[in-house]
Amino acid sequence: YVNVEQIEILEDTEAYESVQSIGMIYNRIGFFVKVGEGENSYGTGNKYIIGENVSPELFFQRNLCYEFDLNHPSLETHDLRISTTADGTHNDGIVYSDNVELVQTPKEMYIMVTDSTPDTLYYFCINHPGMGGTITVK
Repeated sequence: YVNVEQIEILEDTEAYESVQSIGMIYNRIGFFVKVGEGENSYGTGNKYIIGENVSPELFFQRNLCYEFDLNHPSLETHDLRISTTADGTHNDGIVYSDNVELVQTPKEMYIMVTDSTPDTLYYFCINHPGMGGTITVK
């Protein structure tokens, strides 16, 4: 797991570990997620906190796997999902599921970023609007 602010400057060997999943070997970067009071472009209220940052913009690289650790008790009614639409289903979008795996125990979500992954994704709460942020894929 790495600090969100460090992702762009860390060398591969510092940030990633090789793991086997779904028959492929991939590199993985993990994020601890919780919910707390904060302010983002949608206003103030409950927001996703990743690392110590309120609804931060995340930067993903292609051909890497990203893991969201969703085990914090504050996430009990705040299921995180990915969409190609800002604020997801609250803005007439749909849940993005290409190369996304949800694990219930422990509660985790994985997304494998490939060449076909859109350049911009959004993470959002399936139950409540305005909690998430942007994922920029490079």
